[in-house]
Amino acid sequence: MSYPAAAIANSFLDLARAHGKRLTPMQIQKLVYFAHGWHLAYEESPLSEEQAQAWRWGPVFPTLYHAVKLWGREPIERDVIAFRLIREDGHHRVEKSVPRVIDGVHTAFLETIWDAYGEMSGPALSSLSHDIDGPWYRVWHESGGAHGVIIPDELIQEYFGERLKAA
Repeated sequence: MSYPAAAIANSFLDLARAHGKRLTPMQIQKLVYFAHGWHLAYEESPLSEEQAQAWRWGPVFPTLYHAVKLWGREPIERDVIAFRLIREDGHHRVEKSVPRVIDGVHTAFLETIWDAYGEMSGPALSSLSHDIDGPWYRVWHESGGAHGVIIPDELIQEYFGERLKAA
């Protein structure tokens, strides 16, 4: 089962609160990315319904970015509610998406990711996501730095799978 990036983010925000921490938008983006990557490696299925894109500062889930950008570099103060623009019959409307709750198995998985990455700063997480052999780096550089190019799940799975085998 896969989830909206905002639902995964809210689970990390819950974990952070339980540990007396607060997360910035950069931290939440990278935590969701690492959770998605490790899920692809372990379960061979995506955790996020949304695909990550290569942006200048690393992998980004666009709906999550737009949901948390108002906090800038400051800690996120409340749960994430995502919005998306829907085009119908030549008209646009905005749909508010209240993320569903993550099930128990995936909550336990996210706790494992939290244990590995939860103490890291946004810049440290970002640095990890920029690994020269990593999916973001490859897509960003192969596209000539084009903004918003999808990072294929197959590439993410391959990268995290190689790290899983090496462990």
